[in-house]
Amino acid sequence: MRIGVWEGGHLKDCAIGDLVANYNRSTWIDVADPTARDLEDVAGALRLPVHVLIGKLRSNYPHVDSYR
Repeated sequence: MRIGVWEGGHLKDCAIGDLVANYNRSTWIDVADPTARDLEDVAGALRLPVHVLIGKLRSNYPHVDSYR
């Protein structure tokens, strides 16, 4: 799994521990190639129930975003 956060106009690599430290601020998070276990870890880091995270992803996962 690869995690990135959008900061300062750029997507920066992010460790799961950084999500834990910064869960209370608004940010755009990119998670690439997660396993079911990875999603559980992300949900735990963001202090979300797993079913809430997966429910949000189900409506738009997988999908592709395009940027210039």
